Order: sequence, then C-alpha cells, then structure tokens
Amino acid sequence: MLKTIEQSRKFTQQFDPFTGSQNGLDGYGPTILAVLEYYSRMYGVYAENDSIHFNGLPSEQSYSYTQKLNENYYTLVQENKQIKAYLNEREIFRGTAGIKVITEKNGIPIFIAGIDTVARNVKFEANGKSYRSRMEPNEQYQINNGKLNLIKKVPFDYPYRIVK
Repeated sequence: MLKTIEQSRKFTQQFDPFTGSQNGLDGYGPTILAVLEYYSRMYGVYAENDSIHFNGLPSEQSYSYTQKLNENYYTLVQENKQIKAYLNEREIFRGTAGIKVITEKNGIPIFIAGIDTVARNVKFEANGKSYRSRMEPNEQYQINNGKLNLIKKVPFDYPYRIVK
C-alpha cells in the first residue's frame, strides 16, 4: 500500500485487496494520517505520555523528520546508517540506525530499543558517554548510571512460522 501511495502520490480511501491498485478520489484524510503515523513510527519522532520517541530505521536514502511539540522542535536525521537527534537544533544523541531512543521531554535518553528486523552492533553516544551493545530486534535497554541494562526482550521470529 505504501509503495502504491509513494508512486501515485494519491491518498485514496479504497485499495483493491487483490492488486493493491487505488480506487476513488485523492485527498482522503484517514489515509494521509495513517501514512504520517507509519513514517513517524519507523523514521521519525512522536510523543507518548511524558516521553519523546525517536525511531531511526536504516535507509539507503538520507532522511530528516522534525516534530514540533509546544515550543520545542525534535528532529531525527539519518545519513549513512547513522542517526542524530536534536532538540531545538542542539544535538542530544547519535547512534547506529536501527534503534528507537526514548527520551524525556528535555532530551535526556532513558531507553534504547532494537526496532530493525536484524540484530545490530550498536554504538550510542549521549551526554558525553558512549555505549556499545549487540541489540536484537525487540530488545529494550534502560540507561541507568552510565550503563545499558536489558529490561525487555520479546522474540522476533519473522518470517512467522505456522506451527502444526
């Protein structure tokens, strides 16, 4: 569906379930919102409760995503499979693409999670400290006292297997 929208640059309400072709008029609001939400969850920034989520999947193309929340501008930039995050143009962290970084609203990182489909050797730098870890998909680490502590690990077994 996203590839069809990208190629056509149209946001229609209906998609043929067998071919994926679009039907109907352009400018359907819920489709526009769904695409924007998807991109913020994969390549961008969004707020959730009292935290800011920076999601940096790797891409061959460089990208930048800025989200304004109240008076603050949160930006994520990905180049050469490296991400950098900014709060009002001040760098708050940098690291290997393929991770989600959750910060407080003031930009202080509190969690790092693997969001790619493959494990990655991750280097992460924030507040003058450097961290290195092998990060698996769906692992979440808490940054505590200058260390990464594994707090959650959810199995990721794509492609899914049917068990009989």
